[in-house]
Amino acid sequence: MKELVSVGQSDFRNLPRAGAHYVDKSLFVARVMASLPTVTLITRPRRFGKTCALSTCRYFLERSPEDRSSLFSDLKVWSDAGALEHFGRYPVCFLSLKDVKAHDWPTAFAQIRGAIAVGVWECQALSGQGPTGPWPLGSASQRDPWRGRVGVRSSVAHS
Repeated sequence: MKELVSVGQSDFRNLPRAGAHYVDKSLFVARVMASLPTVTLITRPRRFGKTCALSTCRYFLERSPEDRSSLFSDLKVWSDAGALEHFGRYPVCFLSLKDVKAHDWPTAFAQIRGAIAVGVWECQALSGQGPTGPWPLGSASQRDPWRGRVGVRSSVAHS
């Protein structure tokens, strides 16, 4: 049977490890937590795994009612005692702009604002100081959540 290479999958939880090539880069989590930087800048070419690496960090560090240990039990990070101290301990705000795809600036700007709005919504829900439940306006890449709000101006065309 041929082994598959997963291309374009950036959500760590959905990586098809069984029957597909998977390069274990989970020690990235251990390195980040060992250095505890104020800011981490990850520069790599397109399609090099930046979002997947951050998604791995998210699922490892994020507090969750579900048991996520099965996602990591067969990976190198699971044998790192320093990293395990951080497993499932933190509220995590995750924002990705990888799905912002537009042929013009106004559309891209609206998509960026939508992605940020969803991120803020999720972070407020995590903190217990804001709304709960799923994002109410549908896909962030299709909506401009600040449309028509007082004090927010843009030249974004709305459909």
